[in-house]
Amino acid sequence: MSNMKTGFWLSGFIVSTLFAIHANAQQCHSCLDENQVYQVDAGPANCHLSCLGHQIAGMGCFQEMCDHMAHLQQINRVVSDRNEAWPKPFACADRQLYFQTWDPMVEAGWKSACVFNSRYFVDGTAELNQAGKMKVAAIMRNYPVGQKAFYLERDRPVELSGERLAALKNSVEQWYGLEQVTEIAFTDRGPLSGDGTRAASISKAYINSLPNPVIPIENWGSYEDAGN
Repeated sequence: MSNMKTGFWLSGFIVSTLFAIHANAQQCHSCLDENQVYQVDAGPANCHLSCLGHQIAGMGCFQEMCDHMAHLQQINRVVSDRNEAWPKPFACADRQLYFQTWDPMVEAGWKSACVFNSRYFVDGTAELNQAGKMKVAAIMRNYPVGQKAFYLERDRPVELSGERLAALKNSVEQWYGLEQVTEIAFTDRGPLSGDGTRAASISKAYINSLPNPVIPIENWGSYEDAGN
């Protein structure tokens, strides 16, 4: 008798549960529906447990839920692998990001090193002097591929600028050819000038102008240190 009562109550519980699940499933407007309900997508990602019975019954959305879970597990594995391998996977990207700020400066430096002005020509003519010839040779022999360029600054005398640019091009073509030359053109940029002695003196003056370091008293310093 007790077994019959238990079976009766169990059957009733199952039937009532199925009705409740069906009612909850209707609230999602089908888990396959991608429309919005109360500004929330009614698709599988937002149905959650209210459509679980409908998902199990139809197996369509249940499979999507399983696929979504597998996708999350894959993302978790990727994140874990990246964390375990850090910093190697990110070293190259960090290095590229760092050099992005320096690349334009380096490129501008190469361009300035390839600039000619009146100092590299015989006064009042379009003929290269000895310094100009040596600079042409240095660019073609020593500069890397992609940086062999020649630029003429627009300085005085202006009427000789066109002749000097043509003469510079003819000299390069006659002596070395133009196969590796990237550009021959005018520029408003001046050539590099000065030497390392001036740069060293500036750096030394900057270092000498820095105040002596002071260790704070709370970090085991002393009043004598603070006074010095």
